[in-house]
Amino acid sequence: MKKRILMISIPALCVLLAVGVFAYQKWLSPRLSLELNGAEACVVEVFSEYQDDGANAYYGGRLFGFQPVDVSERDDLDLSKLGTYTVEYTSRYKDFTLSAIRKVRVVDTTPPTLDCPDEITVYEGKQPQIEYTAIDEYDGDLTGQVQSEREGDVLILRVSDSSGNTVEHRVTIHMIPDTEPPVLTLLGEVECFVRQGEEWSEPGYTALDQADGDISAQVRVEGEVTPDLTGTYLLTYTVTDAAGNSTQAERTVTVYPHLTVSTSTVPANGAVVYLTFDDGPGSYTARLLDLLDEYEAKATFFVTGQFTGYLDLIGDAFSRGHTIGVHTLTHDFAIYSSVSDYFADLGAMEEIVKEQTGSYTDVIRFPGGSSNTVSKNYCEGIMSRLVGMVEEQGYSYFDWNVSSGDTSTTDPDEIFRNVTQGIAGKQASVVLMHDIKPATIEAIPRILDWCLENGYTLAPLSAASPTAHHGVQN
Repeated sequence: MKKRILMISIPALCVLLAVGVFAYQKWLSPRLSLELNGAEACVVEVFSEYQDDGANAYYGGRLFGFQPVDVSERDDLDLSKLGTYTVEYTSRYKDFTLSAIRKVRVVDTTPPTLDCPDEITVYEGKQPQIEYTAIDEYDGDLTGQVQSEREGDVLILRVSDSSGNTVEHRVTIHMIPDTEPPVLTLLGEVECFVRQGEEWSEPGYTALDQADGDISAQVRVEGEVTPDLTGTYLLTYTVTDAAGNSTQAERTVTVYPHLTVSTSTVPANGAVVYLTFDDGPGSYTARLLDLLDEYEAKATFFVTGQFTGYLDLIGDAFSRGHTIGVHTLTHDFAIYSSVSDYFADLGAMEEIVKEQTGSYTDVIRFPGGSSNTVSKNYCEGIMSRLVGMVEEQGYSYFDWNVSSGDTSTTDPDEIFRNVTQGIAGKQASVVLMHDIKPATIEAIPRILDWCLENGYTLAPLSAASPTAHHGVQN
């Protein structure tokens, strides 16, 4: 048998060699591999927590197997700022180095929060005014960027953040008519007293309306005070809101003269002071009575019925030796509408005095004094008739020749100065004060000390006391 010899050509041998090398390099030779776990790109919400899937690396081949290799990780992530970031994975083994990158996009998909009511009430003719706040987790306060749009009885509020996330809120509008008048408040006292020749200064006023807000600048004042002419002046304050609702208030200003008082019944032992208190009794009268007792001083109370809870103090004052006179039941200048209206008010207050003291009184003081001119607004010439008629009925009426000014100040020091300066040099002083003013009560001890230290007699008025009559102006 003949032996066969396999002959392989050189080109074929080269091909076989190349295939072998390729197979070794591809399947059999050791190598380093790096694979990402999860996707090559991901999206993360801003301010959230990022959980990285990581990567795996191996070294080896099919001939000798694979073994895990460490992977290092590096990133530039900032989860508090929008943008695209990278996480880089690197594996090194022997002379081999491989890297892979994962893209991480930080986004904002959360819309802002818009805090506002679901419905509001608006007065007819007014633009809706609504309070709201818009806060975005990423952009912060967006309140100033809220847009509003009116659709009939719905107000649409809308705001978007820098990422285009939008929130919208619909507010129902209920339109109602404005039927409430403004609140008009007179500052200071509504019954003021100014000595003739002294300056009159308007205390001021405020006007607040539920629909229009502060409308103090729209208040109209009618009337004028002439400080050089004695009398009682009426100032009328009127304010009207945009809906036509009006409010009116009145203030009286009495300009009183420097009076000469009859001294025919002034005690022979010196000058006398008649402290008189109008408009009470009220919440401070009891304290005043105790102070007068401490100084063993007597006074005169021209009483009203306007504070019904304190009427028993009329009897208390009378029992302590003070004179009770009638001022008015209502302290409303409308009693000057007619002679009958005045005497009806006087008679009603007399009944209260009798109930409290057991007898009627014969001393009175006209509201605003006998020189008041506010009575002209109700009845022309009524004061000229009343001053004669009350005397015909056995009354003695008293004005004053010293004013404490306690209706225009709350300063006890000023009240003290007004009274003591007014008394100084007079033989008989009829002092106008008000026992419903706390500053007056505070000033009383100093006034009483001053009077006693300077030798004045403190006495209550009677029908025979020196008269202090203003000139009748109506």
